[in-house]
Amino acid sequence: MQKRDENGQIISDYYIVGTAHVSTPSASEVAQVIALVRPDVVFLELCNLRTKLLVSDEKNIMEEYEKELTPSEIIASIKKVGTNS
Repeated sequence: MQKRDENGQIISDYYIVGTAHVSTPSASEVAQVIALVRPDVVFLELCNLRTKLLVSDEKNIMEEYEKELTPSEIIASIKKVGTNS
């Protein structure tokens, strides 16, 4: 997308990149777009759970997972993406 001024001159370009949650290929695609475009700003839209995961400590993260996921879902998620220990 492009934003134009009152004279029709392009003043901003917008790139929207769709992603899949917990997907290495998706993360690589986003990194490639950022490297190619070299934007001044990157905007990231997150659901409430993922926002909390980014700003929480380990105890709060586990509490959120326990509220949102069953134990089998937690185990499946850990098997899929691993841990950062």
